[in-house]
Amino acid sequence: MFPSRLVSVLGKGALENNYALEFDGSNDRVKIDSVIGDLGSSATFSAWIYRANTDGYHYFFDARNNSGAGFVQGNSGNTTINKSSGTVYVDGVASSTLATGGWHHLAITGMTINITQDLMIGVHLGGSAFSFPGKMDEYAIWNTSLSAGDISALYQARGTADLNDDGNSANLVGWWRMGDGDTFPTITDNSTNSNDGTMTNMTASDIVKDTP
Repeated sequence: MFPSRLVSVLGKGALENNYALEFDGSNDRVKIDSVIGDLGSSATFSAWIYRANTDGYHYFFDARNNSGAGFVQGNSGNTTINKSSGTVYVDGVASSTLATGGWHHLAITGMTINITQDLMIGVHLGGSAFSFPGKMDEYAIWNTSLSAGDISALYQARGTADLNDDGNSANLVGWWRMGDGDTFPTITDNSTNSNDGTMTNMTASDIVKDTP
């Protein structure tokens, strides 16, 4: 039996994945205005990442408050992932290094996240510092630690898994497909929680037909 609860990877309810968001590395971001709240110490982050520029530090997302922080930050070159806590998976296997060039799947399990203010995708919460240059697709957060099999299945699905139709759906906090089914400037939360995002300092042309 396949070691994952992501049943859609096996052909049930598979989705088309045609679009991603392109960030300019200056001040582009997706701003989630909802106060998502405390996800505890076992949250999971997952996204497809394409870094157009690997010179310097870039924030994939940032969510902070006075008592804790949840963030994923990449440094220069072959990217070492800096995060608040948790285990890093790259392209379906445990690894702390995100290789340069092309699309890569990044996931972190066991993160401590308490989101009491805006969640920012693609930029440091404090402003435009460390803005992300490149493309992102299929961004999702759960309030539980997904298994290694689940992470492998997300990688194999390459953005076609229906995250509302698997064994982890009850723990899905937000799922932003980053272009598929979206109309500028809204990036729809495809979970049941209505945590929609807004493309900020971006244009409709930043929804691009380029996916993993």
